[in-house]
Amino acid sequence: MPLRSRIPGTRVVRFVAQGGMGEVYEAVQDVLDRRVALKVVRHGFVSPTARARFLREQQVLARLHQTNIVPVHHAGEDGDVQFCAMQFVDGVSLHVVVTELFRQEASAPGIRQTPPIGEVAGSLLRGTT
Repeated sequence: MPLRSRIPGTRVVRFVAQGGMGEVYEAVQDVLDRRVALKVVRHGFVSPTARARFLREQQVLARLHQTNIVPVHHAGEDGDVQFCAMQFVDGVSLHVVVTELFRQEASAPGIRQTPPIGEVAGSLLRGTT
């Protein structure tokens, strides 16, 4: 179920994806006028265990600083909605890239090596898989 409420300080632009226990939206942080990926725990996954897991994920990501890891900008709760705002990255999802790598590997058994992930991502963006 897409997010209907407004998370304080953000304006939801569109629904992007759904994962195991969360949903991701493209949003804009009002004060900074910055595009973010707003990850929220899906309704039905608000048990104390799920909330603790989501908080741990946010804490771990907030401590990491590496070029290929998307940074956390803000995290919090609004009522029963737990959320995390991260850098928004346009493109295909990692799930799509991994699925395509697996498909390519499985369709050509033998000595063929899996192509570099950048090559696969590029071909997915160009629509040439």
